[in-house]
Amino acid sequence: MKIRYFICLTLILFTSRIYSEDLSKLSLDLENYWLLGRRAISLGHDYYVNARGAFCYTGAQSDFAISGKGFFTLYNENTREILLTRNGSFTINFLGYLVNRNGWYVLKDTSEIENSKFDYIKLEDILGNDKAENVRIESFEEYFSNLSVSKPTYPFLIMVPENNEDIVYEDSEYIKSDNNIVERTNDISNGVLESMPINLNMIAEQAIKILQGENSTNENERAYVIELIRRRYSEMKEFYTADDNYLEELEKLIFELELLVIS
Repeated sequence: MKIRYFICLTLILFTSRIYSEDLSKLSLDLENYWLLGRRAISLGHDYYVNARGAFCYTGAQSDFAISGKGFFTLYNENTREILLTRNGSFTINFLGYLVNRNGWYVLKDTSEIENSKFDYIKLEDILGNDKAENVRIESFEEYFSNLSVSKPTYPFLIMVPENNEDIVYEDSEYIKSDNNIVERTNDISNGVLESMPINLNMIAEQAIKILQGENSTNENERAYVIELIRRRYSEMKEFYTADDNYLEELEKLIFELELLVIS
């Protein structure tokens, strides 16, 4: 009897922890919803790797986005770690190399990771060729018109995880994967960043599934997710143009969520 009770209690606690972790991922997606270059971590590994977000024009010559599959490859010299990201918001450091906001180097496609040969992308690699002159852009419209005329190639090392289930989330911006495949692609655009490939309806639907689970979360966790969804919804209505049907459906989902919280 005691053994049976212990097994039931363990299953309840384990299930509760899983639901709580899922809701924490939803919260993180909601917190990062408007941040460019971030990924949705609440819908699973496959979605994280394969989903594509819309491009947002920045005009910055050190901003990049990948149209197809794959991730930019970064190298942290301090920890000697390889990390993958879809966030192409980079800067040029004092040595003339392309780095991310943490100072991690962006790897060039001549790198040989298995041999610990790390080639960093330099400023001239992205600007010092004739092709780059063809896509100096002044506006959103000019950017997209140039894409159909002339698109330069950039020497980024683009990697794809060999097995999506093996990836480890660092956060919504970076992942680690021990087994990766080099992706040869020209689907890299300059002067734009990728938005998070998820919408509020998808997040609300996922929240409903989680909150319907028994022993899923505590009241504070539920209330926090609802508050974040309401906040993002208000921001969307105030600052962005959205389809009326989309907003109406989202309002219904929020109402359903609120019923789950008070039930």
